[in-house]
Amino acid sequence: MSPSPSSASSPRRAALVLAFAACAATALAPASVAVGPGEATGADTSLAQAAKSVHATGKVIPIDDLGTYRLTGDLRGTWYTLTADTYYQSKAMIIQKGLEYFDGCLDLNHNGYCDKNRKGQFSADYIYWATFNPDTGRLIKGECIHPITAGKGVFSGLRGLVNMHDKPAGKEGVVTTYDAELVLNATSEKRDAVINGPTPLSAEALIATC
Repeated sequence: MSPSPSSASSPRRAALVLAFAACAATALAPASVAVGPGEATGADTSLAQAAKSVHATGKVIPIDDLGTYRLTGDLRGTWYTLTADTYYQSKAMIIQKGLEYFDGCLDLNHNGYCDKNRKGQFSADYIYWATFNPDTGRLIKGECIHPITAGKGVFSGLRGLVNMHDKPAGKEGVVTTYDAELVLNATSEKRDAVINGPTPLSAEALIATC
């Protein structure tokens, strides 16, 4: 059985992550892009392009119990949880906010993989909320909204929203999907601060993912 919100403060939050599925954190923090190992950090010197709106959908699949996920569908790559702060928690509800980071691509031609030189990274703030059966701790519904704050590489100038949805599946499982409204080349700002690459949360950190 999935743990109730009241048990989420235990040293290991793995069960909570799996129970809540995947809406991990992106603190309402400064606009910044985390750059992972081996990624370029130089400024994008490409010519400005016209803004373009794109709708993206897909699934969110847990990789580990430290807030790392694989995104499939229109966004393909790895989604990292950098911070997670709980500011309300009861047997029937939990609310969190934090900071997240995505490393991958937008599969515009739907060929199922990231084309060469079409990769990038973006960071996003997030707020997550979920409701539970207070008697069993079973997830009823989870939602998470992620306003994108900064981008690099192919995501330079990106703005928009990524919404994630947790729904119970089977006796104890959770299925997480996402839908996003993205605006490519929304801004020509090149002042995004760079932080040191994605560092997984410690096993003691509480994270409810959507």
